[in-house]
Amino acid sequence: MAKPQVIETDESKASRSARRTVGAIVIVTVACLAVVSGIAAGLLGDHGPSAKDAHTTTGALAHWAGYAAVGPRFSSVAGTWTVPVAHCPAGSTSSSTTWIGMDGANSSHVEQTGSDSACSDGSSYYYVWVELYGTSFHAGQPVVSCAIGSGTPCIPESPVPGDSLTATVTKAGSSFRFSLVDTTAGWTYRTTVVDPQVTGIGAGPQGSSAEWITEDDGTSLTDFGRVTFARTSATAARHGAGATGFSTARLTAHDGQGHTLASVGPIGTDGSFTTTWVRGA
Repeated sequence: MAKPQVIETDESKASRSARRTVGAIVIVTVACLAVVSGIAAGLLGDHGPSAKDAHTTTGALAHWAGYAAVGPRFSSVAGTWTVPVAHCPAGSTSSSTTWIGMDGANSSHVEQTGSDSACSDGSSYYYVWVELYGTSFHAGQPVVSCAIGSGTPCIPESPVPGDSLTATVTKAGSSFRFSLVDTTAGWTYRTTVVDPQVTGIGAGPQGSSAEWITEDDGTSLTDFGRVTFARTSATAARHGAGATGFSTARLTAHDGQGHTLASVGPIGTDGSFTTTWVRGA
């Protein structure tokens, strides 16, 4: 096997003073996202006392299918999935995106990375991306694969269906680090964004949630079949002496009329779960 290619870039923005992180670090998997009591974390099953099903029909979350964890400040999130085939009827235009990230569930910012399996006029195409919305990084727009993007910077690689992707988003001091590893094709893309400057949307990235999601981009949802998230994990910081808890919500994608677009299965004991396409609009 060829040696994996590692591509590294650094985007530096106007600096601000780094915030101190106070308290212990709790590392969890989606299967064990739990209410923290003292220094011990109890198991949370899919239907445990802290779990909630969130069937939203309005706003951005209406397009999300997957799980979101909300609670203390999250400092990292990770997950693995296989890039799905985009099934494209003749003449169709649609999108499906698979991603992991922080914020967005209850804030105006996002720090996300993932892959798209989409259709344009009946033809399928695939790409990967990184996004920090609500900051000045790349004018708040996603940085996408160079093959489809016209901006700079762009990501030199694109995936193909069947590729296994492992994604990580990490907050380290005043930086966000993004990593995408295609273990099938043997390439790695990494970028670090230092001190993203807020452009008037709220108080900046808070790490107030962590997510593992399939969604559309506001158009019709591409028939992606199904996507299984595996090796899901997040890291959260407990601030101060008292314990701070968090819980998970299962999100089912709906359209404006309440029709299910993508369903979500239960979380397995290994932290995996599957989202399944139901309909496009």
